[in-house]
Amino acid sequence: MAIDRKLINRAFLSKHDLDECNKFLYKFSKIEDDIIKEALLIAALIAYGRPFSENKENDKIIKKIPLELVTRPFEPSEKRLHAKLMTIRNKAIAHSDIVKKPTSSSVDGQGLVQQSKPYNILAEDIDINKMLNLSKKMILICEDIICGEQRKLKL
Repeated sequence: MAIDRKLINRAFLSKHDLDECNKFLYKFSKIEDDIIKEALLIAALIAYGRPFSENKENDKIIKKIPLELVTRPFEPSEKRLHAKLMTIRNKAIAHSDIVKKPTSSSVDGQGLVQQSKPYNILAEDIDINKMLNLSKKMILICEDIICGEQRKLKL
């Protein structure tokens, strides 16, 4: 039986991305400085979202890990957390969406008045332990994907 090498490679890269996410989350809990905590959480979210973002596909790898393979064993609360993390990543970290970073401008006489609300990821109330557990679960799922493909070689 043929194995899906593109899927194996994406699962392996995804595992590394999630390991990187966990590295930042472990450090997050040991830091007091809010600026460093913010930087670590941003880095963790970027790494966390890589497996689910469009990457360049080529003859060795698929664009992204199939979401249904990873999230099928999730509890409803884990699916909600995953969706929340991806929304924060995509609307406030990787991109600047006006919903997450409200900005407006108006004219006052002949002057321009601009207002914006600064974004702080620490205000998102992300449960770091739950995020870490979710990431660990995804690592196991990535390993299961790789092992499942490997088992095909023995059939």
